[in-house]
Amino acid sequence: MKNIVIGITGASGIDYARNLVKELYKTDHKIFLIITDPGKLVMEKELNFKLKGDFFDQQKQLKNFFEIPLREDNRFILMDNKDIAASVASGSFKIDAMVVVPCSMATVSGIARGSSRDLLERAADVAIKEGRKLILVPRETPLSSIHLQNLLSLSQMGVTILPAMPAFYHKPYNIEDLLNFITGRIMENLEIEHDLYNSWGEVKDRIGKDKEFKYNIGILQLTSHLDDAVEGFKEGISSFKDAEIHYDYRNVEGKVPLLADEAGELVSRGVDLMFACTTPAAKAGAGAGEGQGIPVVFTPVLDPVKVGLVAGWESSENHLTGVSGLVSSELKLARFKEIYPRLRKLVIIYEEGNPNTAIELDYVLAAAAGMGLKIETLPVRQSGDIKDLARKRLSSGDGIFVPISPVVEQNISLLISTAREKKVPLIVPDETGVRKGALLGLYASHYDLGVSAGYMAAEILQGREPSDIPIGRPEQPRLAINLNTARYLGLDVSTKFLEQATVIY
Repeated sequence: MKNIVIGITGASGIDYARNLVKELYKTDHKIFLIITDPGKLVMEKELNFKLKGDFFDQQKQLKNFFEIPLREDNRFILMDNKDIAASVASGSFKIDAMVVVPCSMATVSGIARGSSRDLLERAADVAIKEGRKLILVPRETPLSSIHLQNLLSLSQMGVTILPAMPAFYHKPYNIEDLLNFITGRIMENLEIEHDLYNSWGEVKDRIGKDKEFKYNIGILQLTSHLDDAVEGFKEGISSFKDAEIHYDYRNVEGKVPLLADEAGELVSRGVDLMFACTTPAAKAGAGAGEGQGIPVVFTPVLDPVKVGLVAGWESSENHLTGVSGLVSSELKLARFKEIYPRLRKLVIIYEEGNPNTAIELDYVLAAAAGMGLKIETLPVRQSGDIKDLARKRLSSGDGIFVPISPVVEQNISLLISTAREKKVPLIVPDETGVRKGALLGLYASHYDLGVSAGYMAAEILQGREPSDIPIGRPEQPRLAINLNTARYLGLDVSTKFLEQATVIY
């Protein structure tokens, strides 16, 4: 295993870097990644990929971007380009090589002058002074005399200048083959074996498996908060052992209007199947793939029938299938009553105007009526509405139920505080609320939903029609309980109940 620093700068050609990182990871090497601010800008312009959140959020986004498991903590390390004191800035830290791909002419100039203005330039300067392999992959045209002089100067220092200039003698079939050629040349200079293209004069079959076993999967993502579903999908589809899978990951980070364009781009790139996270993503994928016959597998759509994605739960009657994220309301209320036998009235606090909330609310109302529970509803549009609960008279036998409601979930601490003050049990739709003090949560794991969706995708790639695969439901919802809250409410929790819990606080 080699330790390799990868630098991404503001030159065009981010896909070269993406392809290289994927191949280095697959061949068991350790990657230290540095991205300059102009590099992040080009990422957004070329691939609609925008890094958001804190440093750890960005590392998670990049793992998905490079198709690296989210659980990988050892062989993929994101470095802060402003951290000039990072490990790779020291010659005493063992690095085998560094590649800057794509490399802008501004970065070429900075490295040639030894400016060390940021971590990337400093790491390159260290590679030169320590006599280590440094490869620059410039992507610029035409080249001025200044550019050529800087490149010549670096070449004379022992730096490998490897322009992003793909060959055609290997008979490239698509853009991926052109990317593979440059990636292969970089890996050859790193003395790493590969089978990305045919060398000059070689007579052999096209690299890779037969076309029927090589697939391009488009991933249409609304938000990084659902990346666990993507990770699960990759795990599930890997059950198709004979398939070589390549992913094209698109994340609009909450910008719903962009989903249609991204779905159209995936179709134009000829993906074999689309995995869509959330209802808006599934609708965009369905619309873009309909005329092309491209299968779409979705999750965690609550009720795909009610939102018009499919004709029925047993058969979609179209090119879609997937897994619902809706946990049975009957099961939720049964669990609630099991831990709180005195439950007589359900106070439902829900986000008014949210379509997903409305779907679950219908199921909850029907389930509560079937159990003979009294029902009171409190619609919420803003955090101030939750304070109205403090003015309500609640008594023994009352329990608060929160369906999937983003506004309520964003203000869950306020609701938990009110429920605690009134000594009323609260059931929420996720683990976070339980950790913060709600009594109970029964919810679908996004990772598990993704795994199930991945199994479906594997079946489709092996010839099964999406319409022949019934819509899935959460098979084993996760149960979270807060024992401190249970004790505060004076509730006795049976050993059997605790044994069935996934998480206990």
